[in-house]
Amino acid sequence: MSATIPRLMLVTDRGATGGRSLVEVVSAAVEGGADAVQIREKDLADGDLRELVTRVQGAVAGRALVLVNGRPSVAVETGAGLHLPADAPAPCQRFPVWGRSVHSPEEAGGRAGEGPGYLLVGHVFETESKPGLPGRGPGLVTETAAAAGSVPVLAIGGIDERNAGDVIDAGAAGVAVRGAILRAREPEETARSIREAVDRALERTGGRSPLPPSAVEG
Repeated sequence: MSATIPRLMLVTDRGATGGRSLVEVVSAAVEGGADAVQIREKDLADGDLRELVTRVQGAVAGRALVLVNGRPSVAVETGAGLHLPADAPAPCQRFPVWGRSVHSPEEAGGRAGEGPGYLLVGHVFETESKPGLPGRGPGLVTETAAAAGSVPVLAIGGIDERNAGDVIDAGAAGVAVRGAILRAREPEETARSIREAVDRALERTGGRSPLPPSAVEG
């Protein structure tokens, strides 16, 4: 796929699929419009994670960017992109695309100069993955996007088809979703609804620019 900003990134959690095959759920979500898959399975050993990444890559067949969360060595071995937590050092290797999580405009401003393809900020709305913590609202997205400058910002946290457009209106270039898709009875249709909401909002706001050249492997 071309190196464009992810509009709908699926963040995996194989414990959230209700016993269904994670690879099958991912494939359905990609069919519905997810154009990036962040494999976030922190409990897996490197070998098991490598196998999962390879299976997901085979299932999506180039229709979506696949990124590995927090394991540069596995990303290198599989040719995947890389997603880093906020406190990880910038990567030394080159990846098809790499990005990182941030939690504040200040972090975004400090990390934007490293040349990530995107920054992922949250949590925007209340979410099951952060029990007891209220969402920080679309204002977080607006402030983070301003601090990030030319680096695209994706929003995460409690995002679904009802509020995806709100975070785009607030300045996000795309969204990242976990539970709303993984737990859905029909993940393909849920992904399609979210992607359509994102696309409508991007059309309304004039869209965003491609990833900066520094984020794309030669």
